Amino acid sequence: MNTPDHTTHPSRRAVDTDHTPRLDALKRSLMSVHRATRRFTDPTTAGIERDREILRTILDPWLPLADQRLREATRSPAQQQHWHQLINTVRHPRTTCPASPGLFQLTTDARRLLRALMEAEHPGPNVADIADHIRQAIRDGTYPPGTLLAAGRLAADTQTPTPERLDLALQDLRHEGLVTLTPSHRIRVALRRSTPPRK
Repeated sequence: MNTPDHTTHPSRRAVDTDHTPRLDALKRSLMSVHRATRRFTDPTTAGIERDREILRTILDPWLPLADQRLREATRSPAQQQHWHQLINTVRHPRTTCPASPGLFQLTTDARRLLRALMEAEHPGPNVADIADHIRQAIRDGTYPPGTLLAAGRLAADTQTPTPERLDLALQDLRHEGLVTLTPSHRIRVALRRSTPPRK
């Protein structure tokens, strides 16, 4: 598979002429994983190795594109970690698991990688640009300290195309101490720390 290597910033590049064919190809690959999984019925070592090879045949052509997405994520630590994890679990699957559970895990990881690549095909601002917008709104007082922010409002304000992209941007902002995230998915602008008095 020949995938063009875009060197411009993802949020500023021209519309991909092969966007629709590539998205369609990713969908077909995901369906191939589903179909292959239904045929994984041979519990022997040889059968499991054959099934693993089927998955590798589906996934390997997409790894260069995943590597490209990783390179494009240099301004977002959360997105870089996300791509690192997705790529590494597929490229270096855990071999300490028993054969059958290992095959199940590889199938799960294959689906996650393909879905992430499909998500990345959606046009719109990238993770770093979404974080930049929210960061600026916090600093200029549009989102005052202590404000609860609805994910829907943030998505509309930043023109974020998918929840996954917003979640990664919020992880970056949380790491910077600009927002807090609760297990119940509440987003709050962090309170400013008071400046210690001068001695």
